[in-house]
Amino acid sequence: MTEPQGTPNADAPRGLTPHRIGMIVIIALFIIPVALSWSLFYSGWKPVGTVNYGELIHPARPLQMPILDDRFGKVVPDDWMLGKWTLLYVSEAGCDEICRQRVITLAKIRLGQNRHVDRIQVGLLMADQAGFASLSDWLRPEADLITVAPVMKDRSLTVGNFEVEAMEGPVFERTYLIDPLGNLMMRYPVDFDPTGLRKDLERLLKLSQVG
Repeated sequence: MTEPQGTPNADAPRGLTPHRIGMIVIIALFIIPVALSWSLFYSGWKPVGTVNYGELIHPARPLQMPILDDRFGKVVPDDWMLGKWTLLYVSEAGCDEICRQRVITLAKIRLGQNRHVDRIQVGLLMADQAGFASLSDWLRPEADLITVAPVMKDRSLTVGNFEVEAMEGPVFERTYLIDPLGNLMMRYPVDFDPTGLRKDLERLLKLSQVG
């Protein structure tokens, strides 16, 4: 029997219905901005008149951190830097007065981001766990600061992550910006200008759809 004309064939491939098209558009609206943001970050593109205060590490590179403990003696999860922008101060030994002021400044910069505050975390990385003793007289147990140090007492475990070819100056007593994928992205002068760092961070938070 001849199949009546105009009768849908169940075996025929289904086309793009208005519903499917709508779903594709919605998905694209989420994916394209994210892909574009990361492309702009790491291609070196900057809007006209825009100058980064921090030194851009290009290409950004993933950090290969050793096993770390926090100041309470607990092992820090491997993914502790993922999902947020991390302002990380790296200290060679304990946290002296200069270190304290730097960390407090970073905490203030984070809090100053208002509605974006949950997208940022502040960390203090020390090369030696002996440095934890220097925190007890000024850092409250409930303070919103991630303090970590390698389980193994090996300075090279820390240095290797932050040495950047063609960049001069010390690795320690310096602030670094790490992106939400765990990549080392920028480093700042030892005596950094808080305003310059804040502007860098605000620009990234505005451009990025992640973290």
